Amino acid sequence: MSNGATCSCNPLAPADCGAGVGRVSEQLLLHHFHTVDMLEPSKHLLDEAQRKLGAAVAKGGFPRGHSLGLCLCQGLQEFDPQPQRWVAGLP
Repeated sequence: MSNGATCSCNPLAPADCGAGVGRVSEQLLLHHFHTVDMLEPSKHLLDEAQRKLGAAVAKGGFPRGHSLGLCLCQGLQEFDPQPQRWVAGLP
């Protein structure tokens, strides 16, 4: 799906941990989730991912309404997931 197509996708936001330059988000996650959050400890890589994915979203490379969400410059050891955003099945 691309070029403005709509889909009935999962409303949860996956966290692409160790996102690097965003290849997994670009090739998989943004095609199936409305919002994708990225977690990457390297600011240089995170900046590149934001630039690349922002341009792809603007060009309509993903289903309509899909976008990059939070971009967290931190490692997994510092990550404190918000249950209502990332963890399914909890009350």
